[in-house]
Amino acid sequence: MRAILLVAVVLGLTAPGIAAAPAPEWIEFRSATTPPTPFQLKRARAQGIELKQEPGTPLRGILVRPEGEGPFPAVVLLHGCDGIQPFQRRWGDDLAAWGYVALLADSRDPRGDQATCATWSSEADEQPFDAHGALAYLRGLPFIDPTRIGAMGWDTGGHAVLQVVDEKGVQQHFGQRFAAGVALYPTFTHIRRASAPLLILLGADDDCVPATQVERGLRDVEPGPFPIRLELLPGVSSGFDDPRYAAPVRLAKAPFCLSWPAGAEATLAYSRAAHEVAAERVRAFLAQHLK
Repeated sequence: MRAILLVAVVLGLTAPGIAAAPAPEWIEFRSATTPPTPFQLKRARAQGIELKQEPGTPLRGILVRPEGEGPFPAVVLLHGCDGIQPFQRRWGDDLAAWGYVALLADSRDPRGDQATCATWSSEADEQPFDAHGALAYLRGLPFIDPTRIGAMGWDTGGHAVLQVVDEKGVQQHFGQRFAAGVALYPTFTHIRRASAPLLILLGADDDCVPATQVERGLRDVEPGPFPIRLELLPGVSSGFDDPRYAAPVRLAKAPFCLSWPAGAEATLAYSRAAHEVAAERVRAFLAQHLK
């Protein structure tokens, strides 16, 4: 009997009624669009015109979910300037292992965008709307808790996270809201008032997004009920969770950097220790605000 049980474990067999986690799958959804303003609706009615909301751009994404029936909390993942990368897919797997559904949204390939991180791409302006499109998609799934959906992003995707949790930014166009946000080394933009708890993880030695400039920007945030936490990881720079940069890389002409044009280059360097610390911080933050 012991030998049979051992073989079952080795072969990965499961007992009847115990379902394995579904495999990651590509799904399709649409980017969100801003609804017509009351003034536009009023003017259209006066002209006898029925004003309809324009459909968003068709997009796709990788959906990863935990074992079980749910309802689960979920996280929308927003890639950086170079599109979906293997390390972000691994973050999705980690999130599923922690009990979250993860949707890694592809803002680049469906638009035929061939831009690199050395050239500014229009996708950076579209990502907040892509995030809201992904949010709407997740809210329609039966195994998702629609009140517990967060957003997480890297560099330009981190920028988008800040925008979707800014109460006075893109968020004001939508009734649906994200319950939490996580931004890793975001190309920082001004945030006026947080509409959800926000965690910003940044390398203390980041020369693309200098900590001093981020700290200065956060001083201007209007006080509100939701906290913004900036955590600096000592001795590391941008890309600290991306193993592609196990050998540090200097990226020339990076206009997405906050330090542009004062510094035209960005250092990308992986740190296994910083990656592990970041994972612990993200897991604790999401457990606090989504679980």
